[in-house]
Amino acid sequence: MQQTGFAVDEAYLKNIHLSHSPTIVMAHRDGQLLGFQTYNLYRMQTPFFTGRIPFVFGGLAFQDNQLAGRGLSYRMSRFYMRQTLGRLFFLRRYAFAVCTPTPRLIQIMAVQHQLIHFRNGLLTPAIVQFAQQFMRDVRRVNDPIDNQLVVQGKAMEADITATWPSLFRASDDDYNKLAFEAGTIRQANNQFFLTGNYLLLLGRPSTRRLVQSLRR
Repeated sequence: MQQTGFAVDEAYLKNIHLSHSPTIVMAHRDGQLLGFQTYNLYRMQTPFFTGRIPFVFGGLAFQDNQLAGRGLSYRMSRFYMRQTLGRLFFLRRYAFAVCTPTPRLIQIMAVQHQLIHFRNGLLTPAIVQFAQQFMRDVRRVNDPIDNQLVVQGKAMEADITATWPSLFRASDDDYNKLAFEAGTIRQANNQFFLTGNYLLLLGRPSTRRLVQSLRR
């Protein structure tokens, strides 16, 4: 995590993530850790479907700097979903939430999902209420979360200029604009900084996006 420019706070890791006993997916080669992602699975009522459905919370997602752009994060995500919901997980009813400042990760999540955020007009008051309540009551997050689902984390100025092109920048500039408008990343004089804020991103399966991804 430190290699990617994040200021690692052990208390934060323990209280916000590890205390929930997440499933940790690790990618490795020849005994070397290449990346890891954490997940928690809930079954609950959501604004997206009738009845209780699987609801996945994605916690941490990091990878070796040298592997950026090679699809490792996407492969780890698919591995978890197949192991958890079955080989045809993309045909099931489920939803997810992930807290991230990273445009590249948001773009990866959009490959087979309809994302819900403040820039695409899909963020309704009912979804905002659900997400804020989930973070407060289930995840026990005390940081303020505004009505655009921006989590106001501990303020910091972590310089990610060196890793911006490889680890953070999305090839679709709309996702970079989303991060800038949410204030999760600040740009100044050709430098890029993590601010300590996170975007609480929600999503659900999209048949249209699935078909598009299969054609690539």
